[in-house]
Order: sequence, then structure tokens, then C-alpha cells
Amino acid sequence: MKRLLSKLMLLVMVFTMFTSASNIYAARSDADTLSETRAVAGCPDSSDGKHHMKSRGSCRAINVNTGEVLDGMGGQCRYCNMLIVTQYNLFLYPSQGMGKYTTRDAWGYVGDGFTIEVNSISYNSSHTNAVGKSFVWE
Repeated sequence: MKRLLSKLMLLVMVFTMFTSASNIYAARSDADTLSETRAVAGCPDSSDGKHHMKSRGSCRAINVNTGEVLDGMGGQCRYCNMLIVTQYNLFLYPSQGMGKYTTRDAWGYVGDGFTIEVNSISYNSSHTNAVGKSFVWE
């Protein structure tokens, strides 16, 4: 019985560590800094004004107003730390539209597999419009 209990406790600890590492939530929590919009502001820290997005793997965005969930590809700007979740994988296919997407400011670096809460989810069908040109997918 002791051995079974020990194994169960170890399993719970490993599960807790895994879920904590894969569901990082590092976005700002104060509502006035929430930055998802239909248009994306340029990156204030990059020399070309574009967000240079590094892949963060499969990520999730949850619309706190409607409960809508967007499971897609996540990225983070290497200059300003902005987070994005897109329906389509632009890291593999940068010449397609994002599909459904949303963005959010972050205080700093986040790991892979993050989850963010947002107020809206938008749609973008082209990589050549103003929103599409706001990003470089690295």
C-alpha cells in the first residue's frame, strides 16, 4: 500500500510539473494593457517596426467574453514579447493568411504551449494586407 501511494504521489508531482510547464500564462493581467485588436500596432522595439515572431508551438487563446477557444500556433515577438495565437501555422507556411488570430502583451519570455485570455478573436485572410505585413515569422 505504501509503495502504491508513493507511486501515486510521484505521478501527481510529474503531472503537475508537466501541466505547469506546458500551460504558461505570462500575459499581463490588467485589463488596460490588453492589446488584441483587429489592426496590430507595429513593434516599438524592432528596427523595421515589424513583430519578429518566434514559434512557441501549439498554444491556446480563450475569449473571456464568449468562451470561444482558439487552438493554434503560438508565437512571441523577440523584441517586444507580444504573444500571438493563429489558426494556421505561419512558421511553416508564411505566405498564407492567419485565419483566426489574437494577440496579447506579455511581460517577458514565455515557454512553449502557452494559454492566454483575451477579449476578442479576429480573422485575417491575407499575408499581404496591413495585418499580415506586421509580422515576420522566424
